[in-house]
Amino acid sequence: YVILSGSGFVLVFGLIWTGVLTLLSRTGGWHGLAKEFPATGRIQDDNSKMHRWCSARLSLLVNYNNCLTLIVSQRGLYMRTNMFLRFAHRPILIPREAIADLSSGSTLFFSSTKITLSRNNDATPKIITFYGRGLAPTLAHWFGEADQEDDEG
Repeated sequence: YVILSGSGFVLVFGLIWTGVLTLLSRTGGWHGLAKEFPATGRIQDDNSKMHRWCSARLSLLVNYNNCLTLIVSQRGLYMRTNMFLRFAHRPILIPREAIADLSSGSTLFFSSTKITLSRNNDATPKIITFYGRGLAPTLAHWFGEADQEDDEG
């Protein structure tokens, strides 16, 4: 009877919800990315583009469907979850130089963009697949500019 009371339900639900979010963050790879690429300082600039309600696959086990906000700026690719999933999901800022490759593709229903991260602490490259309307051209434009800057320097 105590669990069915209002405060008991809220407490049990809160414990289960935070446990599930922690498990998703660790098994899906978000925790590791946030540790390696923490978002600090001002993210947006005059040329940044924001995309809301995007989706991403970080691993075979976990998809983040329609719950991500992505900001593409000069500093890099900023990712955060919506407010209901924030626990155990710190924002991520992947710098442009950490992206080794970008490729576009499509499935039967969706277009996708895959980025491959070059990581110092892991020999296995990390691949993140993004889904979202209008996101592919933004990422391609952003990554293309990064390549041109590398070629000039």
